[in-house]
Amino acid sequence: MLVCCLITLAVEADFDEAAPGRVSTTIDGWSVPTTKRSFLGITGHWIDVTEQQWALKSEVLAFCAVSGQHSGENLGRYFFR
Repeated sequence: MLVCCLITLAVEADFDEAAPGRVSTTIDGWSVPTTKRSFLGITGHWIDVTEQQWALKSEVLAFCAVSGQHSGENLGRYFFR
């Protein structure tokens, strides 16, 4: 079973305006040894340019409980969901 909490930004249109170009993503996974549970966090990063000012912005895009192997194929299912 694929369980993932996709965190939609409060106003998706604002995100489109704030990040009109490219958005880079980072993924971090970890396991809790005492409970044998695994989790995956996905964040997006972009540069907001307003009135000649550059600001690095980041948002959490998803936080997922991961089941199954920690293979690229399995973790990719969570990323491309």
